[in-house]
Amino acid sequence: EIMSVDDESTSCYCLMDSHNCHLLLDQPGCYALVGEPITDAAIKRLRIAAFGSMEASSMDYSLRVHCVDDTPHAFQ
Repeated sequence: EIMSVDDESTSCYCLMDSHNCHLLLDQPGCYALVGEPITDAAIKRLRIAAFGSMEASSMDYSLRVHCVDDTPHAFQ
């Protein structure tokens, strides 16, 4: 299923299948992915880890964002 959202403040492209959701965004921001599970037992807790760096010779920034399981050992 493909969903596209275009309005004055946000441009978003979302590709969903039975196992994944891929988002393509024009700019960083606060976003929420909301839905209903097919069964009542479908629960998944995630944490977002974001890492950034800047090139010393230019104004280029690199930002990496990862979704990891919400477990004590996820960052190790």
